[in-house]
Amino acid sequence: METLPSGLYGITDSGLESNLIEEVQLMIECGATTVEYRDKQIDCLTFSKNAEQIMEVCAKSGVAFVINGDYPLALRLQSHLIFEDDPPVLGGAFFNLIGICASDYSHFKKNADRILAEFDFLSVCPLFDKFGKSYLFELVKELADDAALPVFASGGITLIMCFL
Repeated sequence: METLPSGLYGITDSGLESNLIEEVQLMIECGATTVEYRDKQIDCLTFSKNAEQIMEVCAKSGVAFVINGDYPLALRLQSHLIFEDDPPVLGGAFFNLIGICASDYSHFKKNADRILAEFDFLSVCPLFDKFGKSYLFELVKELADDAALPVFASGGITLIMCFL
């Protein structure tokens, strides 16, 4: 079964002032094995163009590429796909890998049968709140033990949080 590589799972930050492609290249230089493109604030055409550029950078570096939420684009680019919370029912055979982001353990437990049947990986987010409080480490451990899927922690992780 195909799976995302273990290691650092980077997510683009639409709030940064920097160049998006430079941000992705920096993530890869710092060891990201997977890059997720997420931006809920821009128009579809810009999102599509950015996704194509990021996918090209990832492909050249041998890094997995994941699109957040835009399944027609993920299908067109034949990329991996992740949804937040309650995704539509999709034909998984059309995609490489499909993931879901669970924001709490009760969401996972309530939807466990569907998640285990339809998804290839699970992302837990956010791992830290905006004050640096780590409230999901136990959740990540429980999910990793229960899920039988690769589990990634994402969101709220900054360089400062790594040293707390």
